[in-house]
Amino acid sequence: MKRRAVVLTLLAIVALCASAGGASSASATPAFGICKKEAGGKYEVGNCTIKAIGSFGEKYEWYPVLGGEKAALTDAAFSLSFAGEPIVFESKAGATVECAAGSGAGDFSEHQIEGLTREVEGVVVTYSGVIVTHSLDGILGDWKKETEKRHDKIGIAFYPQSKEEDILSAKCGSTEYQQKGAVIDQVNSNEINEPMEEIRMKFVVTKSGEQRPLEFLTGEPEVAMFESNFGSWSQTGMTAQLTLKTNAEGEAVEARVGVNGT
Repeated sequence: MKRRAVVLTLLAIVALCASAGGASSASATPAFGICKKEAGGKYEVGNCTIKAIGSFGEKYEWYPVLGGEKAALTDAAFSLSFAGEPIVFESKAGATVECAAGSGAGDFSEHQIEGLTREVEGVVVTYSGVIVTHSLDGILGDWKKETEKRHDKIGIAFYPQSKEEDILSAKCGSTEYQQKGAVIDQVNSNEINEPMEEIRMKFVVTKSGEQRPLEFLTGEPEVAMFESNFGSWSQTGMTAQLTLKTNAEGEAVEARVGVNGT
C-alpha cells in the first residue's frame, strides 16, 4: 500500500546525563486532523482554512485526528527520531548538555476537536538508550503572526502531565540532573497545512540563550520557563532537529494552522 502523507507538529523534551561547563476562538487555533472533500462541508479550500460563504463554497470538511466516526487516524501512536546536528541544552548559568542520538514515541489525544485542548499525550523520549523523560503532554499554538492567519507560525508546548513533576530527573555518579517547565518547537513553514510524508521540526536557541519561541501569541496555555538544575535552577535553551512519523500506515494527518473568518 502506498503510504499517504502526514502533517503534524511535535516536540520532544529530552536530556542526556552528561554535562560540560558551569485563549483564542475555538476554530481559530491550530489542530490535528484531516481535510477531506465533502459536499456540504464547512470549508471552501482543500486545507480547511477558509470557511465557505454560501452553499456554493461548501466543498470540504474537517475531521478530527481521533474520536467519532469521522476520524483521521485509526492508530493514535507515533514515533520520534532525531537527526542532523547534535541535541544541545545550554543553560544561562553556563552548563551544556549534548547528545548525538535520541528516539521516542507518544500518542495523539482524542481531546483535540478544536481549541486549546491537549493534542498529544504520553510522549516519552530516550537519550542514548539511557536517560528517559517523564510522560509529557503537548498543546498546539500560534507563536508568530503573518499577513494571513493560515500562514501563522505554529509549534507545540510540551510539559509534564503534572505541573509539580520535572520533565526529567537523572543521576550520573554523584551528579543529579533535572529539567522542568515546557518547551515550544518550530514546525517547518513548508510543512504546515500541507500533506508530508515526514514532518520536520526544530528547537531554536537565540544568541542570548533563550528558547525561540518562549510563549504562544495568546498567552494561553501559559508556558512555564524551561530550566535545568545542576545544583541550582537556570533558564535553558534547546537546539535540535526532529522528525515525527505516524504509525497509521496509509493514513494522512494535517496540522491546520487556523481558520480565516472566525
